[in-house]
Amino acid sequence: MINDLNRAGIDASIHLSDLRPLILEITGFPEHKTSDEFYTWYPNCQRKLVENIDPKDAKAFRERTFDFYMDLMVKKRELGLIEHTNEVS
Repeated sequence: MINDLNRAGIDASIHLSDLRPLILEITGFPEHKTSDEFYTWYPNCQRKLVENIDPKDAKAFRERTFDFYMDLMVKKRELGLIEHTNEVS
């Protein structure tokens, strides 16, 4: 994508991809039900995902991504956006 911007004559050196809206939509966080506290917590959670990780280490990256997803699900439960159930099917 960055190369395409450069070929189109757009300076892509300052391009930033904000995947937050997409990630939150996919994981079921309604925009209108999230708080300022959540938007402070979320970037810290993202930083934890990428700190001290070699992007070439696919196994470590998958594990860190799964941990990020689990952190989101725990926060979603804390915010009352999903119900906790003890039912076993």
